[in-house]
Amino acid sequence: MKKYVFYLIMLLLMVALPLTFLAAFYGYRKLTLSYDYCGSYGQVDNEVGWVLKPNVSSCLSLKNHITGEIFFDTSIFTNQLGFRDIEPSRSVPQHAIAMIGDSWTFGYGVNYESSFPYLMSKELDTPTINMGVPAYGSGSTFQLFSRHVETIKPKVVVYLSLGLWARSICRASLVEQTLLPCYFIDQQRQAQFALPPAGLVESSASSHLYPGGYLTSGYKFRDIFLTKPHEILRNFKQPVSAVMFKLFGVAVLQEELDLAPETEHVAKILAFELEQYKILLMQHDTTFVLYDPYGNYATMLTSIQEALGDRFIYLGAERWQEDVAGKFIDMPQTQVKVPKDGHFAEGANQLIAKSIAKALIRHGVMLRP
Repeated sequence: MKKYVFYLIMLLLMVALPLTFLAAFYGYRKLTLSYDYCGSYGQVDNEVGWVLKPNVSSCLSLKNHITGEIFFDTSIFTNQLGFRDIEPSRSVPQHAIAMIGDSWTFGYGVNYESSFPYLMSKELDTPTINMGVPAYGSGSTFQLFSRHVETIKPKVVVYLSLGLWARSICRASLVEQTLLPCYFIDQQRQAQFALPPAGLVESSASSHLYPGGYLTSGYKFRDIFLTKPHEILRNFKQPVSAVMFKLFGVAVLQEELDLAPETEHVAKILAFELEQYKILLMQHDTTFVLYDPYGNYATMLTSIQEALGDRFIYLGAERWQEDVAGKFIDMPQTQVKVPKDGHFAEGANQLIAKSIAKALIRHGVMLRP
């Protein structure tokens, strides 16, 4: 009997020690690098996964709660359509320049006045609309823009893509479970686009299962232990399994992981994404600016160029290097990246704003103010 008790205790220790280590690690990391919010500025959405709440006043900061050091402390306001703005509840202009994308466009870690959509409005003396949403993928970005394009009737739409597509690829077998718009390769090896099944996002949220990125819109760290047990389990599954396997050769809480998509599939998905923008913008008198710093789309531009003609402007890796990245070396790092976070700081955002503004002037879309 004592022998079995001994083995039971050893087995419990084998499980408990890695869990304790991981809990301590994540707890310490959270205390020393904690994102804090004044209140949620996001809400789930059955079609897009989640969106920003309209008419919100909130804040976002990054702090070390042990030393009291503040890395950034920013205000978050949204306008009547739920886009980030300089103050709350503003109306959204028509025929402006719409900027679409993720947290880099949103201006994560800087005040609105230091984001490149706002800085570009100053460069061109014309209104801009910041439709960037933190943690969005290319699928959510497209779907949000297509939802509002008829309402805002933008003169120009600017899409800065730093690899957004990587967040919006799903397996064909999991399409019926997706909580976000996603691209997939079907059985005929063709790219397709899927929205979440009707009502799935809201029903999942009622069980504390949220679409990816939603929690970046304003939850309190302490709340995760009280109201989001599924998030804890999901966050611990992979590292616990990896640690247990390495230490003891035992696989626990194992789940099938998404493998990196084949290069051929990525190319098809990116081409399909551009085809969506082409079809949408052929119905509107809007100039499309694709800023592609890593050159992901460089080999698949022919169709959209032929369809939109002068209404399509491509800014690729060379332009990015010349106008933006190549100038980082002469700038203080605090002006390039937000401390301890990595998003663009005000100096980098200013370079991006100038680069886009120059391109619009160079192509005759906008006049020099």
